[in-house]
Amino acid sequence: MDYTGSAFTHLPDLNTFDGIINLLSLCNLVILGNVLDFRTYLAPNQPPERAATPAEQHVLEGYDRNKIPKQERAAMMFYRGLAFEVVDWIKLRFHFWDPKGQDIDLPSHYLIQQLLALLEYKSDAAENKKGHAGAPHCTLSLLEKQIHNIVGCNEALKKYWSLFRDRVDTSQLGFGDKHGWKFKYRETCPPYLPRTEDELIYDGTTELDQRFKDSDRSLQSRIIKAQPDHHRDPRKRARFDSVS
Repeated sequence: MDYTGSAFTHLPDLNTFDGIINLLSLCNLVILGNVLDFRTYLAPNQPPERAATPAEQHVLEGYDRNKIPKQERAAMMFYRGLAFEVVDWIKLRFHFWDPKGQDIDLPSHYLIQQLLALLEYKSDAAENKKGHAGAPHCTLSLLEKQIHNIVGCNEALKKYWSLFRDRVDTSQLGFGDKHGWKFKYRETCPPYLPRTEDELIYDGTTELDQRFKDSDRSLQSRIIKAQPDHHRDPRKRARFDSVS
């Protein structure tokens, strides 16, 4: 394959450490979609300039129904699962060492670093140290809730969060100094088995996503019972409430 064409200049070069970090940065951005989206912290009909009403707060806290539309929320689950699959592929293909020569789960290390940096930045913003209030209605406690929600949906992240988060530099969102970090292709690795669409959605579904899906499924069942029984055309895409 010719890697000198103009199209390849837009792709991360996985023969370099910078290229691997660039790809992981893209994956992390996708994984953190809900965390970074301001609409996560707003109820469905809540404008940013006012507080949520008691009814809106109940919907937001009880069912995790926020201002992100249902189909977009479903897409976030799928693409988060796809990003985790890319991360797993990187782990299968590469071996990483930190500057101390320790074998390390680099993808988890980098994402945990960014999660902890977000919390540190938000804490500073809450105390107005940096002069920015941040996303409307996004408090430090709500950000912590969203971050723990992401960590909880992936076993490697949970392990790194509980055992190794003291290893990361929380002062910056970027990877930082790359001096001393090393990697190489693994000499042998298991065969790559692509995940199905349903498996990717499952992988990308957080606890709060599941709460949202369960509430939507319950709502849809009530709607279906109230409607005449119509045969669904099998050629049409399944509705979101059938996704698990």
